[in-house]
Formats: sequence, structure tokens, C-alpha cells
Amino acid sequence: MSSDWSSLLAQFTTPVCVLRGSRHVVEVANAMCCEVWGCQLEDALGRPLMDVRPQAGQAPYREMLDGVLRTGERATGREAKVELGPEGQRRTVYFNFVYSPLRDDAGAVDGVLVTAFDVTDEVRAREALAQTVRYNEMFAGILAHDLRSPLGAISTAAQLVQMRRPNDERIGPPMERILSSSARMARMIEQLLDFTRIRLGGGLRLERNRMDLVEVLRAVISETESASPGWRASVETMGDGWGRWDSDRMAQALSNLAGNAAQHGVREAPATVRLDGSHPERVTLTFENQGAIPRDLLPNLFDPFHAIHRVRSNANGLGLGLFIAREIVSAHGGEVDVASAEATGTRFTVVLPRASAPA
Repeated sequence: MSSDWSSLLAQFTTPVCVLRGSRHVVEVANAMCCEVWGCQLEDALGRPLMDVRPQAGQAPYREMLDGVLRTGERATGREAKVELGPEGQRRTVYFNFVYSPLRDDAGAVDGVLVTAFDVTDEVRAREALAQTVRYNEMFAGILAHDLRSPLGAISTAAQLVQMRRPNDERIGPPMERILSSSARMARMIEQLLDFTRIRLGGGLRLERNRMDLVEVLRAVISETESASPGWRASVETMGDGWGRWDSDRMAQALSNLAGNAAQHGVREAPATVRLDGSHPERVTLTFENQGAIPRDLLPNLFDPFHAIHRVRSNANGLGLGLFIAREIVSAHGGEVDVASAEATGTRFTVVLPRASAPA
């Protein structure tokens, strides 16, 4: 049987071996397996794997091999890191591997077939992509930070011109456009900075204070209506809107959700925003508007830069609004969900724990 195994395994270009018994004695192995072990074939045959390759006795490999013998079930591993080559010329490779049970004529498990597959190229490519993404996110954060000062100078200059020539009809409209565009750019810059804080590990800082979410919600809706001509929303509240949250961050999250409804809802049909504070431990908000989100977009709706891929012609901005809204709510221990259908429209639901608000 060993000679049959040897002939078969020799044809494989990936590491393959057969181990027997509770000590996992090497019965047969191919050349690639011996390269991984760093020994000659004659030095491996008939010896326990843990003597040939001591690392194989470390967790989780020994436990996995023992488990295959005990249960008769296959075990798999991903991206096991292995150092190959002599001292001074070592190189790191990664393998996915499978431990398959081998049975004797009576059906009892008496060995393990080990097969491994080199996935080093895939691991390196993923690491390179992750590094590229990280550098891009760092660049976005640096760029956004450095844009603040010149943008502030532009806004200040436009305001000064308005103050000095308040009745000049030739100056007024262009200055209003400059200020409006500057405000929009400022919001985009803040979103980019929040995005980099979230993605690069810093997270969002919260300054929790006792606050009334009803008051913040009404202010946000009023601001959104002013910034979105033709869009209207009715606000319905019940119960207690008090809790311990970061008021600025909550205003930002609610503003993003309201802005999304204003931008993508049906303008002719007013939106409805409800706040239910009847539960003693949480507050629930819903943003409802006519118009449905395409079904294929729903699974990734909260992904960053998602709006860039939207097919709607009135999409604008960086596509970070919903992503940041969800992150703010999650940082408070809450959840955001969305449901959308042609018959019922679109509804975003926010559930926020009160976070032990004092009486």
C-alpha cells in the first residue's frame, strides 16, 4: 500500500503525506512535503510528524489531527504560515490545508491524508491591496484636513464682500453661490475626516450628555427643509426623548438621514419622521418617504462611497452620509435598519438605547 501511495503522491506538485496512528507517523510523503518540513524523505518516513516538524505539534494542528482520528470528520485550515529554506535564506509561504480521515478494511479511522495548497500569491495580493486602501484613506484624511484652511479663507472673503456691498445685485448672487458651495465642501471635508477616523482605527469620539432628542430632531428637520427647497417633512413624537448621547454627533446622524430622504425621496410627497420614546430603555426613530430603493442596492446601502455608484441622476456628495450615520448610531450602542418597497416606500429605523440617562 505504501508503494501505491508513494507513486500517487509523487505526481502532486503540492505538499501531500499520509500519517498513521495516534502518533501520526509519516507513512508516505512527496518531495514538496519534505521541502516544507526541511528534511530528506528518508529522515521523515517512519517517524512521528511532531518529531519531523515540531511546529506540527503546536496548537491548533495537533488538536486538529487528533480530532480527525477521533471523529472521522475532515478538518481544514487556512493560510498557515510556514518558513521555508535554510537559515539566512528563509522565505515565508502560506498554505491552505485539509486533513482527511483514512479508514482500514473494517471502517475504523487509522490515518490522516494531509493535502496542502500554496496560497502565498493570494495572501500577498490581499495584503498589498489592504495597504493600498490604507494609504488611500490616509491620503483622503490628510487632504481633507489641509483643505480646511483655504476653504475657510474663501468663505470669510465672500462674507466680507457681502458685508461691504450688501445692496450690490451684481455681487450678491455670486457671493451666495460661493458661500453655499463652500458650506457643501465643508460638510464633505468633515465627512472625509470622519471616514478616516473610523477606518484607520481611531473611531468616533463621543461626549455624552443628557439631552432631548426631540429638540435636536426638530432643529435638524427645519434645517433640512431650508436647505432643500420643495421638500417637507412632518414630525410626530410621543413619549420621552431624553437620554445620554453626544448631541453634535446625533444631530449629524439625523441630518444625514433627513438629507438622504430629501435627496432621494419623492418631493411631491411629504416625508414623515417619527420619534417614539415610550419605552423606558430606548428611543426609536423612523424616517419614511415615498420612493423605493432598487433591491440590488439595499445590501450595500450603508457602505462608504455607495452613492457614487447610484444610478439616480440627482445623487451627489461623497456617498458617506449613511455610512457615517450608521457608525454614529453604532457608537452609541444602537442600530440602523432600512426597508424599501414600491408599494410602501422607504423607511429607515434607528433604535437608540438611552444609556442610563439620569432621571
